[in-house]
Amino acid sequence: MAAADAVCLIVSATHGAAALGFVQAWDVTYTPTDSVVHGEGNTGPQALAPISEELEVVCTFLTATFIAPSTGVATLVLVGKDHAGASKTLTCTQMRPRAISNKAVVQGLAMWTQVFRYVGTFASFPLTAS
Repeated sequence: MAAADAVCLIVSATHGAAALGFVQAWDVTYTPTDSVVHGEGNTGPQALAPISEELEVVCTFLTATFIAPSTGVATLVLVGKDHAGASKTLTCTQMRPRAISNKAVVQGLAMWTQVFRYVGTFASFPLTAS
């Protein structure tokens, strides 16, 4: 991917039909936890076997209320634009809203943050980028 393809303008973040207002940032993190398998008579790892996987998205936004953590599972769609104005979309399936925080600073800007977590089985990878 060329640097010109990088997202430089955040457009929107939606969870199902609910939109987060004036999105300022997002952080998408996939974390596999591996169990190292050692071969008989060998000291180094012979294989890595995943024992758990997590996909977490943290969105930071200015206005609009957060999405209630009791809300059901839905697709989280993050849309940005590259330097040429073309849309870049990250789609995360089966995401559930979780933690919420609000941070205000001296300059008067109050930021909301909400965490979304994948609740599927990883039978197919839940994150696509287009």
